Amino acid sequence: MNDLSKNEMDSEDIDQDPTARELPVGAADFASIRQNNDYYADKTKFLYQIARRPYPYFLSRPRRFGKTLLVSTLKCLLEGRRELFKGLWIDQSDYHWTPYPIIRLEMNRVIAKDLGVMEEKLRDLMEEVAKLKEVELERKSSDTMFARLIQRLHQKSTQTVAILIDEYDAPIVEYLADPEKAEQFCDALSEFYGILKTNVKAVGHIFVTGVSRFTQTYIFSDLNNLRDLTFSSKFAAICGLTAADLEDLLSDREGEILAALIKKGFLPPRSDGHDLRNLIGVWYDGYSWDGKTRVYNPWAVLNFFVKAKVSRHWFESGSPSFWRDLGTSGLDNVNLELPKSSPKFDLRRIIIHDIAHLDPAVLLFQAGYLTVKEIRPNPKKGPRDYILGYPNLEVSSILAPLALSLKPPKNTLLAYKLAVRTRDSLLSLDLEGLMEALGGYLSQYPGDVHIEEEKYYSTLFQSALLMSGQWFQTQKHTTHGRLDIHVKGPKCDDYIIEIKFYNEEKPKNESLRPPRDAAGKAQLREAMEPWAEKALTQIKEKYLANFEGGDNRVILVALVIARRNFVLAK
Repeated sequence: MNDLSKNEMDSEDIDQDPTARELPVGAADFASIRQNNDYYADKTKFLYQIARRPYPYFLSRPRRFGKTLLVSTLKCLLEGRRELFKGLWIDQSDYHWTPYPIIRLEMNRVIAKDLGVMEEKLRDLMEEVAKLKEVELERKSSDTMFARLIQRLHQKSTQTVAILIDEYDAPIVEYLADPEKAEQFCDALSEFYGILKTNVKAVGHIFVTGVSRFTQTYIFSDLNNLRDLTFSSKFAAICGLTAADLEDLLSDREGEILAALIKKGFLPPRSDGHDLRNLIGVWYDGYSWDGKTRVYNPWAVLNFFVKAKVSRHWFESGSPSFWRDLGTSGLDNVNLELPKSSPKFDLRRIIIHDIAHLDPAVLLFQAGYLTVKEIRPNPKKGPRDYILGYPNLEVSSILAPLALSLKPPKNTLLAYKLAVRTRDSLLSLDLEGLMEALGGYLSQYPGDVHIEEEKYYSTLFQSALLMSGQWFQTQKHTTHGRLDIHVKGPKCDDYIIEIKFYNEEKPKNESLRPPRDAAGKAQLREAMEPWAEKALTQIKEKYLANFEGGDNRVILVALVIARRNFVLAK
């Protein structure tokens, strides 16, 4: 398998089917996509529910997840441009196709270094819309211009004005690392958005998208009857690609992409469509907002098809600036060690934010680095618990090692497969398989960064559990100290794991390599046996009593590691 960091062939090296639809990577103009007959994942069934009645709606999704294209599609729908929707779901529906005057605001265009610059950009935006709609508009304050623009468009038409606001929070999110400045932008935008309330008779449809939901902005503090679609099961697939969308994508390019991936080493020879779908799913599927419906990351999948390359497409190009700000200020307050201790929140904590008291885990969720893995009923009949976790390997391959202060492995895909084998071998008590898989996993980390200490190898084992999605605890307190690792397995079995590093004597300034022949392996394992027995004795004497007395099985596991990647398991 190829290392993801190596330069691969460009998409031009793929044998393209000339009849295949173009994949509009980065394109967000619905009209152009339809006129060019490019690939489009049909979301009109969801937009039908939004467009047929003039309510105010809000939708939160991460960046690079199709929000802007969704807004563009809704704009064409509300303009009554039926010719663009031929062949889509809504064309066969009872939608009325009434045209409305529309004000569309792309708020990422008004990101600014200070309030004065943002105000000027808002005024420019109002003048631009007025010119496009052929109405006169004097240059006043931005909120005054917004109000007059709404009134004049309403007077010009017999219909109410539809307001579409894309990335409403872009100027705020830009400064989340500076809460005082972020609050200033929030207050200024609240005055601007407050115009929607004072012009209620002239305004009909309102559709707002963003990454986060801040209580300070007028949109959420005052707008009557706001319908938040973010966690609605009915709208769970409104953004992102479904399994059906993936099949549609594969329908006219499966053979070509499969051949290219085999040629480049991302899939082994004789791989088939099942292997291809599994690869895409492991890397780019898993996003959910209701704990049930899963969607693929659209930016990552389209780039995957265009480049015929497994890579962290979304992570590398879609990371918002506040992630970098959080990184530079330290991630000590962000618990990334999932699913070791997956954060859980009630819905109110996830959707309502106070800039002065932001929860970093919630921010990571809003930004797309965590997703809803499960929704559990509260035993005390309170709000349901939303369990968050990594969506897929694209994210976990970066954040899981980062949580443990490790560099990413040399070959992420191979490391993931070895991590899953390590987990499965552990839970099935296949000791030979465990020794082989864990040894292979350890070898994926560069030799020059290996530290000959138990703590380092314990961290590497934890990273394998993290990457495989296995629940565990580390340094768990007991009456006689802290055990290394506790894994809760199938049927609630408890696996108590103690890790030892076999520190053998070696010539000065020399490193010992793992043996390759059977005799050498047997000799080294024999030397490591006392260390394994010592580890098992330690578990029995110090920790076992804390787990006895229940119906679940308790399995004691000793892992002894030598020469970087040679493992003995008992």
